[in-house]
Amino acid sequence: VFAAALFRQPELLHRALAGEAVSLKLVSVGLLTATNIFGKEGTMVEDQMRAWQSLTQPGKMIHLKIRNKDGDLQTVKIKPDVAAFNMGVNELALKLGFGLKASDRYNAEALHQLLGHDLRPEARPGGWVGEWLAQYPDNYEVVNTLARQIKDIWKNNQHHKDGGEPYKLAQRLAMLAHEIDAVPAWNCKSGKDRTGMMDSEIKREIISLHQTHMLSAPGSLPDSGGQKIFQKVLLNSGHRELQIQNTGGAGNKVMKNLSPEVLNLSYQKRVGDENIWQSVKGISSLITS
Repeated sequence: VFAAALFRQPELLHRALAGEAVSLKLVSVGLLTATNIFGKEGTMVEDQMRAWQSLTQPGKMIHLKIRNKDGDLQTVKIKPDVAAFNMGVNELALKLGFGLKASDRYNAEALHQLLGHDLRPEARPGGWVGEWLAQYPDNYEVVNTLARQIKDIWKNNQHHKDGGEPYKLAQRLAMLAHEIDAVPAWNCKSGKDRTGMMDSEIKREIISLHQTHMLSAPGSLPDSGGQKIFQKVLLNSGHRELQIQNTGGAGNKVMKNLSPEVLNLSYQKRVGDENIWQSVKGISSLITS
């Protein structure tokens, strides 16, 4: 993970290859449901958080071997700094409430790293975001808006419900990380369904921001233009091909028709086209992995 993150930061990579010990900020967003009542995702969350903690002790230096421009292996030194989040985004979490408190114990600490200890929506951001905004960067308005939205979501526990947007907090954390020049990373259990949907939601919002110069309000359904963007992202961003390569069939398990209907996430409304929703769902219900 750290090697991939370093390659996403060309300037840091250059300095590391020149022999400097570089500080690398990473925002990890786990998408697991932190309970063992159904499966073992609660244990997976604990294991992942322990791993991050062991790698980010004060003064910790990691030595990685990566290839330089000549193709030769070279050891570089990294001082990792990780804000590690986890939030359930499936029906168990957002409809039945499983794993929310367990995840938020980690999320509170990570939010303090990212935004400082005063998490009131009206408070000036601290933490990594405050350091970034102190430079008055060109993306000041976007960063400030994302920070405010995240604090609003946290204050009102909007990430505990679907509310028309299952990935509302996860998506904005990843976007904010990118905007402040930290490296965003996210994962679920298999890496193809929830992870793929997170990727699609981020791409949808970034394209929408580029076209409209406005960030969507948390919990809002896409309008007709936003739905068309989302449809194109879902069908053309490469996830179907990855699913075929890894499981033998295309389809995202996030798309479900459960009974009673109240248990369903809001993706039929978010996609806005039944045929495209079915196409994205594919044969996922027949795939066991």
